[in-house]
Amino acid sequence: MTAQPTGTVTLVFSDVQGSTRLLETLGTERYAEVLELHRRLLRKAFEAHDGYEVDEEGDALVVAFSGAGDAVAAAAEAQQALTAADWPEGVAVRVRMGVHSGEPLAVPPKYVGMDVHRAARIMGAAHGGQVLVSQTTADLIADGSRLLDLGEHRLKDLSLPQRLFQLVVEGAPLEFPPVRTLENRPTNLPMQRASLLGREEELAELQELLLRQQVSIVSLTGPGGTGKTRLALQLGAELVEEFPNGVWFVSLSPLRDPELVVPTIARTLGLREDPSRPAGDVLSAYLEDRRMLLVLDNFEHVAESAAAVAAACRTAEDVKLLATSRSPLRLSGEHVFPVPPLRVPDPGEDLAALSEAAAVALFVERAMTARPDFALTEANATSVAELCAHLDGLPLAIELAAARTRVLPPQAILSRLSNRFELLTGGARDLEDRQQTLRATLDWSYELLSAEEQRLFAKLSVFTGGCRLDAAEAVCADDGASALDGIVALVEQSLLRERDDFDSEPRFWMLESIRAYAAERLAQGGEGDVAAAAHFDYFAGFAREGEPHWRDPDEGRWLARFASEIDNVRTALTYGAEKDAAAALEMATNLGWLWQNGYVLEGEELLRELRPVAATANSTLQARAHAVELVLRSDHALFDRAEAQEALDACIAAGRRDVGEFLRLRLAIQHLMRGEVAQAEQLVELAEKAAAETHDPGIAAPSVAVRAHIYLARGHTDAARKVLESELELPYYRGNTNHLVGLLSSLSSLELIEGDAAEALAVAERALTLARGTNDRFALPSVLYHLAQASLVLGDLDHAADHIEQADLREREVRPPAETSAFLEEIRLTRAAIAAARGEIALAETERETALQFFADHDLSVTGTDRLLVDRYLSD
Repeated sequence: MTAQPTGTVTLVFSDVQGSTRLLETLGTERYAEVLELHRRLLRKAFEAHDGYEVDEEGDALVVAFSGAGDAVAAAAEAQQALTAADWPEGVAVRVRMGVHSGEPLAVPPKYVGMDVHRAARIMGAAHGGQVLVSQTTADLIADGSRLLDLGEHRLKDLSLPQRLFQLVVEGAPLEFPPVRTLENRPTNLPMQRASLLGREEELAELQELLLRQQVSIVSLTGPGGTGKTRLALQLGAELVEEFPNGVWFVSLSPLRDPELVVPTIARTLGLREDPSRPAGDVLSAYLEDRRMLLVLDNFEHVAESAAAVAAACRTAEDVKLLATSRSPLRLSGEHVFPVPPLRVPDPGEDLAALSEAAAVALFVERAMTARPDFALTEANATSVAELCAHLDGLPLAIELAAARTRVLPPQAILSRLSNRFELLTGGARDLEDRQQTLRATLDWSYELLSAEEQRLFAKLSVFTGGCRLDAAEAVCADDGASALDGIVALVEQSLLRERDDFDSEPRFWMLESIRAYAAERLAQGGEGDVAAAAHFDYFAGFAREGEPHWRDPDEGRWLARFASEIDNVRTALTYGAEKDAAAALEMATNLGWLWQNGYVLEGEELLRELRPVAATANSTLQARAHAVELVLRSDHALFDRAEAQEALDACIAAGRRDVGEFLRLRLAIQHLMRGEVAQAEQLVELAEKAAAETHDPGIAAPSVAVRAHIYLARGHTDAARKVLESELELPYYRGNTNHLVGLLSSLSSLELIEGDAAEALAVAERALTLARGTNDRFALPSVLYHLAQASLVLGDLDHAADHIEQADLREREVRPPAETSAFLEEIRLTRAAIAAARGEIALAETERETALQFFADHDLSVTGTDRLLVDRYLSD
């Protein structure tokens, strides 16, 4: 097998011309046979000259060669084989090829870089049966006599003219129509500095949209720097053959008077002014019998002219408009296409995956322009991915950052992003001023807003992670006026984006670069502290409103809402800690149970830091905060029992019996973990009494689970079952999914202890469905742990191993491991039992000894299902 070439590489791109027509002619089965024969012929020729197959997609192949001569010889042999082949039913299979040499970056098994795109474009200019060769490749081969000079041509990537050569293949056709380049079509599409990267999906979708007969107007919308103009230009180039009368680009950015738009379009098309006729009539008469695409760029600041432009085109059924604008034109029949940012990868992906992400590919390509020796490596790939993420996949911002690689490595650029508007400057001098810096392009958008919209835009920067409409109205509205109209305007101007929140309510958010710009404007306007205070007040109210709901069926909705607002919560608490520590402590305490769903350590540390500095906090708040801190610390870990008793006594004395009793139950669990069943039962009896006196299901529900485990610890399985099953019948559990998951987990343990592993698995699977349905990250690790144990006993070792590793992973996500995380050691025991069942004795012994040593060091008992697994799989 040929190794992947590096350094100077010659790429051959090929595909079948007219493949759709072939499919229609032959039918699916016969077409598949023809396609397979075509591949065999090509591969035989390519392999004979040590070609390395890079990619295959449909009827297309990409092959790399270490020598230009080998690539050209392989292409010639492939065309000869295709010409001589006996094709079925008299069909002609014509394959076009493009050959180009360069130094693309090898990211096994593929390549990235401009040379890859250039080779693809050269192939795209060829006709079926034709091989086109670049100037670079022509200069590298010894025998130039086989090349026919076709002169310079502009490829559809809109780059500078490229000299192309046709390979003369003996026995194959020599005469072809003019190459499929922009020179041979009526157009004024301007040259571009570089190829468009990462927009393949958008281009395909837009081509299909624009070619629909009933579609006449398409508007590309998005904030400045999204790449709307470049996408529109490339789309025009791709469609140039579909419009016999041309694809014409009209830049509207220099105009300030909407009345000049129609005359400017007319002048671009070469029409003379007629003083006796309105410009719209002249344009309309010219367009009436033509098939043409008009690309109208930067329409937003002269949008008042949109109706006049549409009127001029109304009688021209085959004229289509492609507009770029930061807001829709609001024309009847307009199809709005919001241009998204480029795809940003997860920085944890491997080098090959990172290199294929659109945002990273753009950064690398532009960085190589600034510094030819730049390459994406294992050392810098994560920084590049993080940089692209911080820049929201915004093409202009990425290009400006990449230009800085001339003097700074990606890691250094990333560390300087706090001053992004000073860093992201220095665009090409031949661009418009507003495209040379990120600040300038945002200034352009800002100046198009009304004074009221500018003020709202600035105030919305106080939200991190976006906001719902009621939050925007509470924080940003002036004199009680609704912010809705302003938000709609900002969405239309592409300065705000909209998506559905967890409950289908609209959520509005800004790209981070836009939010940073808005924050600057807010500070300049002198309203920053007022807006931040209003933001804190709103989210303090959110915490107050949510605090009682951990005891009712609405708990799941509040968990989801907390997850969607976590960034705003953090921002508000940071502000509160600086301005009023007691108010921040109250807010953090009210969020107590919500911290459990993935933010345990964060909530615990916050409460621990705020309690000593909240000097004005009353004794009730201090007691409640201390209790909540201990509840968070107790989640599957150990705490100081004397401290917990003191905190729960203080809570009850302060009149917060609900929080105190909940902490009492956590303390009971601590006693059970140490085998102190009598002490645990005393605490549960007190909690049960409190639940009966207060009729508080938030105390009663967890009391049941602890009571069941006390019965199990004493071997009273019948009593445990009676308690759990009778509780399941209560209406409370039919509406409270989160408490129901806990009850089902306890029941799964009981079934396993009683020997019904199949039922234990079924109950745990029900709990898993419920936990995932409400995104209950707090309960998920325990449910997976029960699934693993049931699967193990049933002999399904693969699923058991997968479940226990997922339990470990989810537990560490929800509660970063502390020194005394008893649950992680219970997970370790189950992992040891699975290893023993698999015959992995060394691993089983290591894991068993580590877990049992932890239990011994902390005076913990091995009970319940853990004892069952130890006795069955891990006994000496």
